[in-house]
Amino acid sequence: MGLNASDTAWIADVYRKHHERVFRTCLRFAAGDRAWAMDRMQDAFVMLTRDFEKVMDRGDPGGWLYRAAVNACLMALRRGRVWGRIEQVLRGAGRAHGTAPDRATGARRDISKLERALAELPPKQRAVFVLVEIEGREQKEAAELMRLSKGQLSKLHTRALEALRRYEWDVAHD
Repeated sequence: MGLNASDTAWIADVYRKHHERVFRTCLRFAAGDRAWAMDRMQDAFVMLTRDFEKVMDRGDPGGWLYRAAVNACLMALRRGRVWGRIEQVLRGAGRAHGTAPDRATGARRDISKLERALAELPPKQRAVFVLVEIEGREQKEAAELMRLSKGQLSKLHTRALEALRRYEWDVAHD
């Protein structure tokens, strides 16, 4: 069934109201890769256009759209997309090292190391890490978003943290 004028107007209104939040959500998964995030945002709005009749709350479709954006990001990660930079993940790393040039170099080195460590995680573990540690989602909500049981998500989260702990971190600059 095609879209009529009122459906198109509704979708345009939803875009105006929610595109910035959807983009920011996708950008968190993209670790700073704006083009990747923009593509995932577009995927979410394509889903909305395709499935607009399934959106239960026409008054506030923000929750549905958030889930669509997260799902678009997770699907892209599952397809093996390589993460770009993740500096926003560790914004605190630069602050923790202070502002001196040698400390800033250390922070950049830490971020680079973390990028490599996260890139080595399996996609599901990386996605769980993003949802729980970066997005700050409760494990129950993250499990629902990923369509996993809370136990499965907890196991993936634990494995991701263990893998990151075992990673060979260079702490010579501390």
